[in-house]
Amino acid sequence: MNKYNFGEYNSKEKLLTLLNNFNDFKLDETDSSKALNLSSDAWHLTDFVFEEYKPELGFQTLGDFRNDLFAQCDNLKIMHDLANASKHYNLSRPKAQIKLTRKHSGDFSSGFSKDFDISHLEIILENDEKLDFLLIIKNVIEFWKKFFNKNLNIIL
Repeated sequence: MNKYNFGEYNSKEKLLTLLNNFNDFKLDETDSSKALNLSSDAWHLTDFVFEEYKPELGFQTLGDFRNDLFAQCDNLKIMHDLANASKHYNLSRPKAQIKLTRKHSGDFSSGFSKDFDISHLEIILENDEKLDFLLIIKNVIEFWKKFFNKNLNIIL
């Protein structure tokens, strides 16, 4: 039990918070504040899982665990950078090679399909690859759900 979380807030509860916040984000997929909160939730699951399941995971350090997660889900690097930059303003050790983030104002609202030029939150990497935040966070959420199922025997 974590003495700073008012009771039984654990890894599973943190994942459920991520899922609930994602459902809220889907109501307005251009809300940057909600996107940054999602990034923080998704990234800080690493800390929760490591501390709660350290013996079962078999990693000596949090850094070793994070590196293993990065190898399994490259998009966690984006969550790392967004979460830490929103907390510290600048990053001393970026992981994802993000050039910039922005709100892309499309000709259509996010209620339209991706076949249209819809408004969305965009991540542009150093190599000028453009990523849609919604797709990245969906990928990370699916990773975490599979991780919990496979490694911790927790099915959501």
